[in-house]
Amino acid sequence: MSKENIILSRSLGFEGLANTRDLGGMIGMDGKRIKTGKLVRSSLLCRATEKDLERLPQVVSLVVDFRSDAERKLQPDPELAGVEHVALPAVAGAAPGVTREEDSLQAVLILLNDPEKARAHMIRTYRDIITSTFSLAQYERFFRLLLEGRERAILWHCTAGKDRAGMAAFFVEKLLGVSDETLRADYMKSNDFLTEEVEQMARAFASHGEAIHSEAVDYMFGAKLEFLDVVEQSITEHYGTYDTFFREGLHLSDEDQVRLREMYLEA
Repeated sequence: MSKENIILSRSLGFEGLANTRDLGGMIGMDGKRIKTGKLVRSSLLCRATEKDLERLPQVVSLVVDFRSDAERKLQPDPELAGVEHVALPAVAGAAPGVTREEDSLQAVLILLNDPEKARAHMIRTYRDIITSTFSLAQYERFFRLLLEGRERAILWHCTAGKDRAGMAAFFVEKLLGVSDETLRADYMKSNDFLTEEVEQMARAFASHGEAIHSEAVDYMFGAKLEFLDVVEQSITEHYGTYDTFFREGLHLSDEDQVRLREMYLEA
């Protein structure tokens, strides 16, 4: 695919929600574009400004929160009039650097001291998404919500919007037929919106007096193509093909998949 045909998810321009992007316009199966205003990925919603809070209910019908119970308690989503919220923790238990519970601080500090440990931890976390019965069941529930549809957009988010929410976007884009080149570029686009946040987190962790390695910070808090490589390798190893993964891993029948494409691709 030429670079002219690579269309990535588009920032919606919220003041406090930089990594909030509409998948609309991306080119999917048979050259059809994903519908605008239906599928939105995001990061923490508690950073929304007053203007954002006024605008969100005009854009969104349903918010799906992939964070853990502890994360939601620490930084709850804002209440939005007329907007449904569904809690859908994407991973079982804490995953330091991905989930952001307060009691995982020491584990994160250890990982930030050692780039190789940080890399191995994140690779294991991404692999677990494909091999964990719990995680797959949660992503299946996510797709069931997509199959229900909503009048306005379905927005899903985690903390940074790159790992748990990023994998949801990856699965959706793959099922809708977005090219591999575009999928990978769209996953990496999160880095464009997270630079300031990553720098702030690095300074915060360094303030605890521990040695922080920039390479470990990149692994823990950035998007890396090798993480997607691990996902694809795990799917190939356990399912052979994405078609089988969608049918047997996420329990989406052929009819479900056809319906999702009908719902979210332009005619």
